[in-house]
Amino acid sequence: MYRKCNTCSFISKFNKNEELKCKQCGSADELTKYPVQAAVDFLERVDTNIYDLDDPDVLIDLYNFEGFETTSLFLCTAYEVLLETLISDELNSIKIPNYVSELLLNSNQGQEKMGRLFAKLVGEKSIKAVFRLISSEDFHDKIKEIIGARNSYIHGNPRAFKDSDLEAEDLKIIADSMIDIFVILNNSFVNKERKLSS
Repeated sequence: MYRKCNTCSFISKFNKNEELKCKQCGSADELTKYPVQAAVDFLERVDTNIYDLDDPDVLIDLYNFEGFETTSLFLCTAYEVLLETLISDELNSIKIPNYVSELLLNSNQGQEKMGRLFAKLVGEKSIKAVFRLISSEDFHDKIKEIIGARNSYIHGNPRAFKDSDLEAEDLKIIADSMIDIFVILNNSFVNKERKLSS
């Protein structure tokens, strides 16, 4: 389980019986659950669609029950919720007023615009460059492929997923690693900025 420190923005991972104390600054008073509940809910729907609930070691053949599209939609939405939360936390850490943050977030909806905004906030040319810095370029490339198929599907191509090279295993890998990747992004950029601005 993860907890985010409201004092320094660091996200710590805790075992079940471990004392809840920030592993960066030591604060025990200001820890909140991470990630936000919306992202958890979307990722739980992905797990329900991907795994045979009677045997969690068995991946469901998503093409057999037409669940690939739905599962991909949930996965993309979880990604966008986590990215928006990351941007909001970054804007907060550099002390941007709330009304400006809201304006920036509202005018940069969609993962592509949000990715560009986050990259600029942390001094990189692209979101791909940000993922490269944390050795997660493969994650970036695969989620971009999933989002591309999702966008094509939403805009009227019913075969977008079937015509892609995506497989159930791709969705599983992205779903299983997504929260960990965003923890690394937060701790590499948002927490660093918070420390510098204190």
